[in-house]
Amino acid sequence: MRLWSSRSTLAQRIAQHIQRGEPISLASVPAATITRVLLDGPSQPGGRQLLCLRAAHITGALNLRHASLSFPLVFESCTFDEPVTVEDGHLRVLEFRSCTLPAFEGQALRVAGDLTLIDTRVGRIDLFSARVGGQLWLNNSHVDCGEIGWAVSAPQIGIAGGCYANGLTVRGGLNLWGADIQAGLELGRAILFAEDRPALRAPNLSVTGDVTLGDGATISGAVNLSSVKIGGCLTLNYRVTGEHKIIISNSDIKTLHLEVSPPEHVTVDLTGCVVTSFLDTPRSWPKMLKLDRTRYETLRPLLPARERLAWLKRNEDSNSPQPYEQLARQYREAGQDYDARTILLAKHRNRTRHLRFPAKLWGYLQDVTIGYGYRPVRAMAWLAGLTMIVAVSSTVWQPRPVTGAAPDFNFAAYALDVVLPILDLGQEKSYSAVGFGRGLVWIAIIAGWLLASTIITAVTRNISRS
Repeated sequence: MRLWSSRSTLAQRIAQHIQRGEPISLASVPAATITRVLLDGPSQPGGRQLLCLRAAHITGALNLRHASLSFPLVFESCTFDEPVTVEDGHLRVLEFRSCTLPAFEGQALRVAGDLTLIDTRVGRIDLFSARVGGQLWLNNSHVDCGEIGWAVSAPQIGIAGGCYANGLTVRGGLNLWGADIQAGLELGRAILFAEDRPALRAPNLSVTGDVTLGDGATISGAVNLSSVKIGGCLTLNYRVTGEHKIIISNSDIKTLHLEVSPPEHVTVDLTGCVVTSFLDTPRSWPKMLKLDRTRYETLRPLLPARERLAWLKRNEDSNSPQPYEQLARQYREAGQDYDARTILLAKHRNRTRHLRFPAKLWGYLQDVTIGYGYRPVRAMAWLAGLTMIVAVSSTVWQPRPVTGAAPDFNFAAYALDVVLPILDLGQEKSYSAVGFGRGLVWIAIIAGWLLASTIITAVTRNISRS
C-alpha cells in the first residue's frame, strides 16, 4: 500500500490536512485523487484525522464502494460532476453541507455516527438497507429525480438516532418502507411531491419516538403509513394540493393527531388501526373516513354525540357496528350515558338502511316506537297513547262481563289492565272485548309487553350503572 508521503503534490496537500484534521479549500480536484488518498490510508494512523473539503469542484466519480474509513468525511459547498457512491461502505461520519451532486448511492452503507445532507441539492438519494449509528440529517435539502425511480429511496434503513428532514423538498417521492428509527422522524416544513406514486411511502415503518409531518409542510400525492408502529405521537398537520389519500390501516400508534387541510380533499383510511389517544378538530375532519375495526382508548375532544355522529357518518359504505360501539364506549366511560345511547341508536339506524324489505320495515317500526330500545321516554309516550286508545275504544265497543260476579266496569282501569302487563286490576280477566275492540285489545297486549320491556330494561341499565 502506498503511503500518503509518496503522492503527488495535490494528494500530499490533502493528506496533510487530513492528518492534522484541518479543512482544505480547493478550486477543483479530481475525485480519483480523493479516492486514492482515502483508500491508501494515513502514514501515521490515529490523532484527530478529518477530511473537510470546502468550496471544491470535484470532477469525475467519487467511488468509495466497499471502503472502510476510520475518520469523518465532510464536504462543504462542494459541487460534484458525477454521483457519489458509498455502497457497502463502512464510514465513521459522512457530511454534505450546501453541496450539489447528481446522486448519492448508499445502498447497504454503514455509518458509525451521523449521516448528513443539509442544504444540499441532490438528483437522487439511495439508502436502501443502510445503517446509521447516529442521526440522519436532511434539513433544507432539495432532491429531484424527475420521473425515474424514487427521489429518496431508503427502504429498510436502520437509524439508531432520529431522522431530521425539516424543510426537505422531495420531487419524486420519499420511500421509507420498513424503516426502523430509534428516535423521531421530523418532516416539518417539508415539500413532498409525486405524480405516479405516493409522496410518502412508509408501510411497516417503526419509530420509537414522534413522527411530525406539519409546521407548514405541503404534500402532493398520497401518504401510505399502513402497518406502522409509532411509540410517540404521529402528527399529520400539513396542507395538500388536489385530492389526497392517507392510509394508516392496521397500524399501532400511541397518539394520533390528525389535522390535514383542506379537509374536503382528504380521505383517511384507519381500518384496523390501534390508537391510544386520538386527537382531531371538527374543522379538520376529512371528507371520508374508513373506521372499521379502528380502536382507540381516548378520543379528544369528546364532543356532544350529535356532533361526533357527523364525524362517524364519514365512514361511508360501511354497515359495521364496531365504529359505533367504539365511540359509544368513550361516552359510557365518561359517564355520558345519554350520548352513548344516541350513538348506539345511530348504529341500529345505519344497520337498518342496509337491510332488505321486510326487515328494513321492521327496523323502521322499532325506531319510531321505541328507538331500538334506547329511547324509553318514547316508549312511555306510546304506552300512554295506547292506553288512551284502548280506553276510548272500550266506551264504543264496551266489553261484556265474563261472569255474573264481575266488578263494575271502569274504562280507565280496563285500559291500564290491558296495556300494562305488570298490573292486575281485575278488569281484563272479568271482561271480554267484542267486535273491533277484540282485535285492538290483542294488539295492545302485544305492544304493551314490548313497550314495557323497553322501559324496564332502561331502568335496570340505569340502576346497574349507578
